[in-house]
Amino acid sequence: MRFAFLSAFLITFVFIIGLVIGLFTRTGISSDSDINHRASGDYNKKLETLLKLLDNEELGRFSRYFSHEPHQAGSRRSEELADEIKRRWNNYGFHVETWEYNVLLPRAKEDNPDYFEIKDQNGNITMRHTFAAVGKSDPESNKTWSVPSFFFYGPSGSVEGGLLYVHDGRKEDFEHLKKINITSCNGSVVIMTYSFSSIGQQLKNAYNCNASGVLFFSKQLKIMQTSGNSSVYPLGPRLPKEQPLIIGLEDHWQVGDILTPNLPASDGIYRVEKIDWAAKLPVQLVDYDLAIILLQQLKGSALPEQWKPDNDTDYRVGPSLKNNATFNLTVNSKSEMTKIHDVIGTVYGHEEPDSWVLVGNHRDAISFGAGDAGSGTSGMMELSRGIGELLKKGWKPRRTIKVCSWAAEEVGLIGSTEYVQDNKKLLQERAVAYINMDNLVHGNDSIKATGNPMTMDLVYTQSMMVADPHGPQESIYSVWKRSRPDLNGKDRPQFHTVGFGSDYIPFYDMAGVPSIDLQYAKVPYALPQSYHTVYDTYHLISMFDPHFMFHLAQTKLTARIVYALSNSELIPFNLNSFTSSLREITNRTKVAYEKDLNQHGINLKPIIKAVNDLAEAGWKFEKIKNQTDPQKDPAKIRMLNRRMVAFNKLFISPQPIPNRFDLRNLVLGISQNLRYPDITLAGITDALLAANTSGRWEMVKLQVSLTHHAITQASRSLEIP
Repeated sequence: MRFAFLSAFLITFVFIIGLVIGLFTRTGISSDSDINHRASGDYNKKLETLLKLLDNEELGRFSRYFSHEPHQAGSRRSEELADEIKRRWNNYGFHVETWEYNVLLPRAKEDNPDYFEIKDQNGNITMRHTFAAVGKSDPESNKTWSVPSFFFYGPSGSVEGGLLYVHDGRKEDFEHLKKINITSCNGSVVIMTYSFSSIGQQLKNAYNCNASGVLFFSKQLKIMQTSGNSSVYPLGPRLPKEQPLIIGLEDHWQVGDILTPNLPASDGIYRVEKIDWAAKLPVQLVDYDLAIILLQQLKGSALPEQWKPDNDTDYRVGPSLKNNATFNLTVNSKSEMTKIHDVIGTVYGHEEPDSWVLVGNHRDAISFGAGDAGSGTSGMMELSRGIGELLKKGWKPRRTIKVCSWAAEEVGLIGSTEYVQDNKKLLQERAVAYINMDNLVHGNDSIKATGNPMTMDLVYTQSMMVADPHGPQESIYSVWKRSRPDLNGKDRPQFHTVGFGSDYIPFYDMAGVPSIDLQYAKVPYALPQSYHTVYDTYHLISMFDPHFMFHLAQTKLTARIVYALSNSELIPFNLNSFTSSLREITNRTKVAYEKDLNQHGINLKPIIKAVNDLAEAGWKFEKIKNQTDPQKDPAKIRMLNRRMVAFNKLFISPQPIPNRFDLRNLVLGISQNLRYPDITLAGITDALLAANTSGRWEMVKLQVSLTHHAITQASRSLEIP
């Protein structure tokens, strides 16, 4: 049995320590957890108590409860879940706060979803499609739910007229229309393929052509959701049909409330009065098969060969429809001022209450959300229950633990961003780390862990200590290392910097808080076919984790990381890992852009030297850490901890990175070149990309200067007399 590992997990602490020492000997990983001098047996005793409290059956119950109904941001159900979380955290003995923000929230009309119609010349409806998905939380349930789909931050409205096919919606596609005597879209709805990277330009092209609305479709989405050899839901994970739900129209780099950039959406904050919206026309996304049916209704000129979706039909460009029919697109969804609520449960530290370890996940979902983000919420709530049981026994952590339930993540990371903007200076002063639990389990192959490089050894160390459901001799680390080996050939698993996709973004990219994201997923990594659909259900989760043992392993790993960060006398960061990653990032930047920089009299030699100086300072700092005994020199330990807590915040720019709104991480941010995981220095890269268009190379020089100064400050911060 794959779950026979439970007996192996309940082994003695002596055996675990021996296993870890052996692993360290083989891998060469620095055991910073040993350096912490956890001489007190109480540390290990309380940790083992916490781990034994965590229960897979409780995780299953939490998963079923939190995915019982759809709960989009701002919905009745989302608020009910917030109230339930508050109730439980109060019962666990947490200090519970609700942070309210009044935001412009994209909303679908559940009782009046968007739709399109085709009417014949007499006004009779011959075809109608409602933009909503119908599903059940469990195939055996008698309750059916309708979940509307919508583009957020798009305008509402009803338009009627022709339907015009414009292929990929590029400028050259619209130019082709002129060759067939269509000089204007003349109020027709245009239908085109969807492109994530160029949707803004597609919408602009449609608007400039005098279109009245836009209908997107995507063959790639259909392939992703419905292809493969697995069984079709409810017998397997493959979707019975394509199901587009929600897509954002805001700038990809803009997070948080769109009316209060760089500031929290709280009382007393003025709102932006005029916004240049990306979408000025009603917009929707139709599934590929239905798009083909619509294309088959068009008359007009023949399509160019490269425009044809297939060779089975004599497709036409439109805008006229067969039988003199008319096309109507009605978009009722719109953004509304809505009060959202973050829930924060605090367990105050008894020795360092002003040092915060934060762990969190978003509460909202696109539909039922058993994976995204119910798997993380169930883990977070089970971890909370375990901590509550320890509190009943009189335990308190050394540092403060904050458990966070974020609102409105799916529509622009709104809840977490508003909290960070509301508490940015406090977070920069007090936050030790943020651990994100979004999509905690959505596959059963291997963990995928990302984070600040200085947390890498911490995650490696703790993952060695957690049994993996794949077998009695397996740890999360061993499965991870075998399934996702280091891409550079090092004897360790992959560990990349965090990407761009969840609530860790405002923490690391606005406030400089070291962040970790943990997911148990497929190999190679891919989001599940049910992602953001009504098939993301408890039933589907139960197929690949029937006893919630992968949930349990992930929750135990998170518990170990949170416990180590909040209770180790010396915070378990490794600056050598950070400086090694920074050197790689800097070298990649040099290789990718040195030619462009040299042509404009800019070179990176001062930055390269600064990085080398930082590496030397980091090595000396780590040596001092290893030689410091917490029992004999607690004052020095406090000083070392303060330096490490402050370290990452020094890489936050005093001004936003060009074209990146409030994102400011100069060295670990994700650049607009989207070369993830092989990131480059974000400030320099984004300024360079902008300068290639605008010619403003002084922006690049400024970003080089800001990056150099930040790295130099970081070196100075590690100097110890």
